[in-house]
Amino acid sequence: MLDCSVTAAWFYADERDAYSREVAKFLVTGVAFVPVLWKLELANALIVGERRRRISRDHVEKGLMEIDALDIRESEDDLQPIDLVRLANAWNLSVYDATYVQLAQRMQLPLATLDDEMSAAARAGGVRLFEQPRARS
Repeated sequence: MLDCSVTAAWFYADERDAYSREVAKFLVTGVAFVPVLWKLELANALIVGERRRRISRDHVEKGLMEIDALDIRESEDDLQPIDLVRLANAWNLSVYDATYVQLAQRMQLPLATLDDEMSAAARAGGVRLFEQPRARS
């Protein structure tokens, strides 16, 4: 389950870290699932960055075309608002963030996120986190 925080980090040099690069590398040949709201969150994060002059329109458009080439699939799981609200309240998450955690749990997929609160909620719910491969010695 790919959180928008990881995807958005690919666009910003000051947010791009080893973890987000490792997720991107995985997606060259791997598959990720996202909730339907992911596209909206990503588009909003990028337009805000463009308006704040952190990234250029050209960078946004080229990056979105590259993302379209990746195997990122929307989950069509029927999430119940009451369950999302309960999870959000229990872990001080937004309902949007709770959506990623709950989908990862239901689909039994690891969650790739840069968000500490989402990571904690996921671990507590038995969700594995996407881990960077360790360097071999």
